[in-house]
Amino acid sequence: WVGSIGVQDWAGNGGSAGNGIPGDSRTSMSIFGVATYRVPTRCVPLYVSAGVGTRRFKQGFASASAQVLKPVRAWVEHDGFGINAGILVSYNLRERGPRSIQINGMFGYIQQRYPTVSIGVGF
Repeated sequence: WVGSIGVQDWAGNGGSAGNGIPGDSRTSMSIFGVATYRVPTRCVPLYVSAGVGTRRFKQGFASASAQVLKPVRAWVEHDGFGINAGILVSYNLRERGPRSIQINGMFGYIQQRYPTVSIGVGF
């Protein structure tokens, strides 16, 4: 088991309904917590996660991912609004020690129809 907490839209200036929605002055900053478990399997590593938070995450969320090749994972999630799925590629710049760094690139579909791409850094 491993857990984490985080904040989406730290500045909170996107508006709770989205960018550019007239009359929406509420903050969109959302705080969340999530727990992840690695399911013991004989084949590919399988991870399941579930979490909850404020605003954007108040309905809760859950996901599953499986490592299909050494640096590549396939994932599917329900974000409280719909089903999303994609591929994640991770590369460790520094794998061990107190200063490990990981670069992640993701391609997927939101609600099974809107393409999305992201790049992230974990440390």
